[in-house]
Amino acid sequence: MFWGEKKIQFLFERLYSVALKGMNYGRASDYQHNGEGEVLKMISSRVGRNDAVLFDVGANKGEFSRRILDAWQERTFQLFVFEPSRKTFSLLQEALPKAPSVHLVNMGLGERPDTVELYTDRDGSGLASVYARDLSHRHIDFSKHETVELTTLDMFCEQNAIASIDFLKLDVEGHELAVLRGGKKMFDAGDVRIVQFEFGGCNIDSRTYFRDYYNFFKKDFELYRILSNGLKKIEKYSEKLEIFQSANYLAISKRNQPQS
Repeated sequence: MFWGEKKIQFLFERLYSVALKGMNYGRASDYQHNGEGEVLKMISSRVGRNDAVLFDVGANKGEFSRRILDAWQERTFQLFVFEPSRKTFSLLQEALPKAPSVHLVNMGLGERPDTVELYTDRDGSGLASVYARDLSHRHIDFSKHETVELTTLDMFCEQNAIASIDFLKLDVEGHELAVLRGGKKMFDAGDVRIVQFEFGGCNIDSRTYFRDYYNFFKKDFELYRILSNGLKKIEKYSEKLEIFQSANYLAISKRNQPQS
């Protein structure tokens, strides 16, 4: 048997790298090829009604928000776009159209209302996180920071008379689980239909695991990994899912499942 033999570890390491790419890991920010565009089209079709309520949490400079606008351009909707960094928020304001249906919010979301430090490597960076990430192995200095405000999903919806959310996109660099927990009332009431979230290296710094997300969603949602041309259903939890390379996932309420 050759399992575990030192002389061919290079082969298994190469196969592992190829397999990860084949499963769409490490490509969460590759908007042109990672499948998010097709998934947005699918979601907009499934929501299938006017007056959809859409959230883009962790919008950065608005690239994903623009994709949402493209996918919903034939429908009426309300899009709430969250970006806590003041400097990045100014870039976001320039990037998105001024329209009554687009609401820009210079705050972040979390498990509780709070004032926290947002760490980053540079102004406008897509890596900005409420965790002082250790990215020294990538030669990235994360010492810049600014003070930002957080609210919760439940509080924001209550204060703005939002009864339900059709699509909730989360890309908050490791803080996704805290945002979900801050929406406990909305989720317990079944008022969130579809969630897209990223999981990867940021979760090392936030000390959160895929099991945490699986347990959060398992009762009322089905989980999928987003592929370049579709969805891969996650049937059950396994330690093999703890892969800290960026990937996008979709949680769909069991009342809103895609057709096979």
